[in-house]
Amino acid sequence: MTAFSHANQADETLSMRVPFRSAWELKTLFAQLGLDFRIVQITAGELFGSFELGGHPDTPVFSIRTNQGLLFEGDRRPNATPIALEHTNSLDLHRVRGEVVGQHCIHGFNRFVTESFFQISPGAYSSFALLNSDRLVKLLVEAGDDQLFETMESANSVAVNHELFQRMQSLIQCNPSTDPALHQDLLLTAVLECLHPEQTTVLHDGELTQGAGLMKELLTWGHSNPTKVIKLEDLTRYIFASRSAIVQNCRVMYGMGPMALLKQIRLGQVQHALSQPLVQRQIGCTNVQSIASYYGFTSRNHFARDYRQQFGEAPSQTLQANAVPGMVSQPVSVAQMPQIAIARR
Repeated sequence: MTAFSHANQADETLSMRVPFRSAWELKTLFAQLGLDFRIVQITAGELFGSFELGGHPDTPVFSIRTNQGLLFEGDRRPNATPIALEHTNSLDLHRVRGEVVGQHCIHGFNRFVTESFFQISPGAYSSFALLNSDRLVKLLVEAGDDQLFETMESANSVAVNHELFQRMQSLIQCNPSTDPALHQDLLLTAVLECLHPEQTTVLHDGELTQGAGLMKELLTWGHSNPTKVIKLEDLTRYIFASRSAIVQNCRVMYGMGPMALLKQIRLGQVQHALSQPLVQRQIGCTNVQSIASYYGFTSRNHFARDYRQQFGEAPSQTLQANAVPGMVSQPVSVAQMPQIAIARR
């Protein structure tokens, strides 16, 4: 990964664009923003994506472009109120806390929701802003409008009119044409306007439905047990749900069965290990067969087929590409990305 277009210390503008080729590379980028997310590639094929950062250090804005469906779950950043929207009409797999996403919608702002759980579709161009919660609350108090507080406490997704949505689209950009301080003020003002009951239609309150909660439990179990291969009958005892409930909700939300989702998670762990010599040392496995076996893949042929189908290359190619001197993919440190170091202050 190579970051380019560093932060301008004089006007405190954040500016960076980084390509990513795997879910774990994107996870590393999120970590630099103080976001500990678990990310799964949920559609098959070679992944091509880009992560772009911009805006003001106090209100960083970032976007994700991806040709594959991605699933995200993790804790929100303290003292940051997220705002998210989708620029395209690629919404087939979009979900926010288990709910289907429509056009002209913004999400994520509920003050009482402490963790994120969402997914984006292949072909997505999704933008996010991390608003300073203290500053946002101060503006709400100054506005003296209890209805705005009520919206932020009772809703997490709203639909707005086309004009307001276009305005939000233009403001949640990584390289605004205005100066960063003015851009921050304009963005906060636009958010308050979008959240006013006279301008919005509340779509969802942010509470997980029973089915969405079940799927979040399934995802958590998979990430907590990446080396375990389990039967569906046994899984029902771990997450306390019926076989039919698990299968039906998983197909509706993720477009696949639960066993396929758990295999996707394990394949992602294999890809990470093949790409990271440090992980190989930690698990005591240094070749494709031993790494695959560590994550529960016992059939060499089936594993190789599944891996190639999921990631568009053979596992040996992943291992070899990251074993060549000078080509080892390393997590990007804050020191290497001063613009993200500013964003975390």
